[in-house]
Amino acid sequence: MSTLDKVFEYFSSQEKDKHKFLTDVDLLRAIVPTYPPSESHLDRSGSLDGERQNARPQPFWSKAQTGFFKQFDVDGDGLISYPEFLLVLTLLSIHERDVKTIFDVVDLDGNGQIDAEEFKAVMELLQAMANVHTSKVGRSHKLSIDSESGILVSFFGKDGTKKLYLPEFQDFLTKLHEEVVKLEFAHYDNMGRGSMAPVDFARSLVATADVRQVDKLLDRVDALEPELLRKRISFDDFLKVHQVERRLHTLQVALDFFAQVGRSVTKPDFVKLLKKLLNVTLPPHVVDIIFAVFTDDKGNLDISTFLEVMQRREIMWGRRKNSDTDGYPPGTLSRAMVCMRKCFYDE
Repeated sequence: MSTLDKVFEYFSSQEKDKHKFLTDVDLLRAIVPTYPPSESHLDRSGSLDGERQNARPQPFWSKAQTGFFKQFDVDGDGLISYPEFLLVLTLLSIHERDVKTIFDVVDLDGNGQIDAEEFKAVMELLQAMANVHTSKVGRSHKLSIDSESGILVSFFGKDGTKKLYLPEFQDFLTKLHEEVVKLEFAHYDNMGRGSMAPVDFARSLVATADVRQVDKLLDRVDALEPELLRKRISFDDFLKVHQVERRLHTLQVALDFFAQVGRSVTKPDFVKLLKKLLNVTLPPHVVDIIFAVFTDDKGNLDISTFLEVMQRREIMWGRRKNSDTDGYPPGTLSRAMVCMRKCFYDE
């Protein structure tokens, strides 16, 4: 619940002209809640004011860096500024099912394309809809897209006269999510094996859990059967799980129906739903880990806990508003009160 300027400053590892910047690896740390990799000695990724920063980024991160985020880089220095950070978050807040609707609203003539000014207007509207909140002291709390912004140049050309087509924008958003997933995977693939330890995969699932549930879920991670700990998770499998998260709404409708009629969701049911509704096939050991973490007292899927954690993960990625903070201004005191209410809430 920290304001984004605080998040940005905590995870920024570079400084230029007395301004702090993120690398693409820092960007992951600032966006996605992660636990330290089980195969490293890393304890945390950010730094408070006054702490030494020359030890970061860690060497193993070099393999995770890609050229994708250069599109957000205004001056080509390989660093991500605070406005660019806000832009990434705003783009991540766009739900897959809403992209066409957003285009249809802006594209009044129905030709399937928008110009640079329309794009700016869309981003400002999306920032207002998403929970992209910042401190009102010291930094602008509104997203500002400069005409020379790397993303605008990429979409609309240096002269700003090109048009952005819907399929192009949809493809870009898909790649944006995949790049963040790659960085998250590389964080846990500390040894560069091309796979992650099962315990790290399980921790990644519960990293966004509510504080009232996280200890229970982490206990289940620690209690994973030895057989499950022998089978590592590939990037393709990790990406498939993220695809399930991005299309969670479709799966939620089916799981809610199971809950309403009092029917348990078994592993075969879960596998069938993923294939039929989302066209996603997860290997058996990945499904086993999901059920080991999100299990009810009969060994079936704990529907409510699974959906809540997955929804919170989606919210955190895009900083979307949620019911816990809606109606509260983004001030420090109000968020502290929300935290206290959550911590002391008596179910």
